[in-house]
Amino acid sequence: MGPGSGSGGRVYVTNQQDSTLSVIDARSYKVLATVKAGEAPEGVAVAPGGRHVYIANNGIDTGTNRVAARIPVGKSPVSVTFSRDGSTAYVANSGSGSLSVINTRTRKVTGNLAAGRSPVGVAVTPDGKSAYVADEVAARVLAVGTRTRKATAVPVGEGPFDVAIGPDGKSVYTAVLGPGQ
Repeated sequence: MGPGSGSGGRVYVTNQQDSTLSVIDARSYKVLATVKAGEAPEGVAVAPGGRHVYIANNGIDTGTNRVAARIPVGKSPVSVTFSRDGSTAYVANSGSGSLSVINTRTRKVTGNLAAGRSPVGVAVTPDGKSAYVADEVAARVLAVGTRTRKATAVPVGEGPFDVAIGPDGKSVYTAVLGPGQ
């Protein structure tokens, strides 16, 4: 099972083994729907407003539980997140070392930013000025200016696989595998 996100009393969970997305009622824990989600889906994020769920293979309409769009991004997309207003989605592509930037209104990629050797996790600051990307192979987190497209590398522990912005909007946290993990 991949990561899940909640929206409107529902939880969305990717299932890599059978290439689906499960829609689960958060109160009863019953599976409401199982949606074909492309090959080995990983990351999942609910767009602000809850109308769409983006996964690392498709975009799902939460009203119909059907694929609403397929947006080509880089190789091996792993995680996805949104700008606070939902106008932009960011996808970490571990196979191409890039961060795809998607206009969610047009459902088009507006840019691909260099994001290290193997970007696997991504988070965006509340002001939308920076994206932080966990670069698993290089043992670092990249701070990428979303407008300037310039990246600054910060060494972290071995095998960072996710990144999050703290409640203050300024602190950045990363999860690392560490030695021997």
